[in-house]
Amino acid sequence: AIFEWKGFHSCTGEMYVGREFVLDLAVRGTLTRTTPRESQNNGGGPFEVPAQWRWATVAALANCRLGKMLDKAKNRGTPRRYLRNINVRWFDFDLDDVKEMPFEASELEEFALCTGDVLVCEGGEPGRAAVWDDREPGVLFQKALHRVRLGPDVDPHYLVLVLRQAADSGRLAEGFTGATFKHLTGAGLASFNVPVPPIAEQMEIVRIADELMGLCDELEDN
Repeated sequence: AIFEWKGFHSCTGEMYVGREFVLDLAVRGTLTRTTPRESQNNGGGPFEVPAQWRWATVAALANCRLGKMLDKAKNRGTPRRYLRNINVRWFDFDLDDVKEMPFEASELEEFALCTGDVLVCEGGEPGRAAVWDDREPGVLFQKALHRVRLGPDVDPHYLVLVLRQAADSGRLAEGFTGATFKHLTGAGLASFNVPVPPIAEQMEIVRIADELMGLCDELEDN
């Protein structure tokens, strides 16, 4: 490992805490920090990050939009399979229960999914997210989900790590609306601040975090 995770093997009784620890290190630059580096705020973020990093809102990094509204009285077209928030799990998808609704031909491009799109839950568990891998070509998405289509400077898997850490720490909830049922609106997602390392470092963070999460899984199974 690049760093020493003290007490890693003692976390079997509290695996969720272990995962939170990995994610916290990931978004602060510690997973890839082999020598001390100057840290700074770099743009008004909520915590310090390495000097080579920057803070940016989701709106500055990606094109975002909600999916199609389910309206049986108004929707027309050919029935097609679409994703709901129940289909989006953290870091993965569950396609065992995928519904259909009508889409017109003119809507297909608007609500299409491409490999690398990040789907983020608007309600249910607001902020829960995964990266679409085109495991089912032609599937579309409903209004309960935000589609986040990033530019070349951000690895989509890294963004999901950031969202998960922010959900665990409570930072993401600062952008929620609603008293009883919480929602992550388009405005709330757009204004969410992301710590952005250079793209090569993002990919390295994802790789290391995946390895450590896998170790957590192994310990949990033993």
